[in-house]
Amino acid sequence: MLPAAYDATRAVDRAIAAAKAKTKSTASDDLVGPAEFRLLLLHLRQYFDLHVMFDQLDANKDAKLSLEEFKVAVQKLESWGIRAPSKDGTRFDAEYEYTHNFQHDASGQVSFESFAEWATQRHLDMEEDVDEC
Repeated sequence: MLPAAYDATRAVDRAIAAAKAKTKSTASDDLVGPAEFRLLLLHLRQYFDLHVMFDQLDANKDAKLSLEEFKVAVQKLESWGIRAPSKDGTRFDAEYEYTHNFQHDASGQVSFESFAEWATQRHLDMEEDVDEC
């Protein structure tokens, strides 16, 4: 079995959904049609990068982001291009951003899906490609 860091099922699912949404697919949920394939490849790259970002932020590897994990990651988020100012407009406020701009699960934490939506809206991008193979 692969370590959790290599389980990118959620990233693949998000990429398929994004490709299908942009092409208004009529193919079944289990298939990707010719019109969707190119978009799927683009979205796979994007969501794999987001998966790596999420994994780097998820210090305890529980597949959720806590407020504490998010606050510790401010410098990393800034290196990825975060441009959200604080409520007073001076600099990034991780606690405000976490509290007001994420969907939280029942435990009050953030899932990969919520992080991916947030990161996509803010055009986050890893500073450099990560090639661990």
